[in-house]
Amino acid sequence: MRDTVIELEAGEGPGVNKGFVGPETLSVSLEVSAPEVEAQAKLWDQEGRAPEVLGQLIKGKNLYEWPIPKPIDQLDGWTLTWWVRLASDESTRFSVTLKVQQGGETLPKGTFTYSGPLEADEMQERSGRFHFKVGKRGASPEPA
Repeated sequence: MRDTVIELEAGEGPGVNKGFVGPETLSVSLEVSAPEVEAQAKLWDQEGRAPEVLGQLIKGKNLYEWPIPKPIDQLDGWTLTWWVRLASDESTRFSVTLKVQQGGETLPKGTFTYSGPLEADEMQERSGRFHFKVGKRGASPEPA
């Protein structure tokens, strides 16, 4: 399982972080190339409780995007978990790319990419966690 910390900056002022599409909106984007796909993304609170399913799929298209329905300034200490299961009846290759995006732009450290062979009747699973750390935009860094 891949474990990554993503640093976010929250804005201030009216209309910011209210779930509107724009730079203050987070989403998870998943692109998969494999014959059979199952996937799920969940958002967990600061105490690792109360998981909220952001998106789930069983087979289907190859590109998915799920919004993260929380204001950025409330995500400090929250965790996004995800998993993808891949299978095929015949030998083939697969690829998985998962991105955490803010306002449509992929965040630094917000990408997971994996590809490789998938043998006939084989099932592979990939998973990871993204931990959110939120600071205020324009704030001075804390002294070391």
